[in-house]
Amino acid sequence: INERFGSFLGLTLLVYIPVNVVLYVKMLQVDPTVEDAALMLNQAMSVSVVQLILVFIEIVAVLVTAVLVHNQVYGEQKIPFGTAFYRGIRMWVRAVTALVLVMLGAFLCLIPLGSLLALPGLFGMMLPLIALVSVYYSMMQNMVCCAAALRGHWGLHNLRYSFFILRGYMGRAFGRMLVISLITSGISMLFEQLLANIVSFLTQPWLYVLICTAFSALISVLNTFGFIAASVLFLNLEEIKIQEVREADRHSNGE
Repeated sequence: INERFGSFLGLTLLVYIPVNVVLYVKMLQVDPTVEDAALMLNQAMSVSVVQLILVFIEIVAVLVTAVLVHNQVYGEQKIPFGTAFYRGIRMWVRAVTALVLVMLGAFLCLIPLGSLLALPGLFGMMLPLIALVSVYYSMMQNMVCCAAALRGHWGLHNLRYSFFILRGYMGRAFGRMLVISLITSGISMLFEQLLANIVSFLTQPWLYVLICTAFSALISVLNTFGFIAASVLFLNLEEIKIQEVREADRHSNGE
């Protein structure tokens, strides 16, 4: 990680900061005193569109991180950051085609869980389940992106390959991703609370955008460490599966 720190920093600058600047500028344009329903909806939609774009751009960060980690572990020669970034961008469509299905599956799981939140006595029970579904989605997102970035698969093949390497190790992988999510989420919440306290004293719009973007960049760097851990997990599980297939072939050939 130390050798690639500049690359991961560059990843944050190129991927996260521009979109976050646009997001916070859009948020500044939202007028909470507006009473016109159509205008309120328009403002909310513009912010939501930027947030959705941020979600899909985050996929680029996962793809590029997977390429960098793979090169660090297996590469005989260190590839330039530009090359890794290009490879990640090139595999974006291949990853998204499978991630749309993962998102749809997570959404379908969260709908019934979310509807149960309104029932008395079930609120406290449903929140942990929703959090676990979110962690599972995050794990599958990382696995699918690694499959696309490192193996060049398309669509459902990325999903099938991810399930293949997780078969027999789903509990272990989920447990590790849960721990990573708890750590990153806890630190992110501290950052967000600190940001909320600072923002309440800001009066200049440009300063608001600057401070919010800086904190978002810090959180993005933190998330990148989660992507690194997921990439290492993918490579480890893949290596285990390769060894298992080789052993099975030896037994079937009577060796």
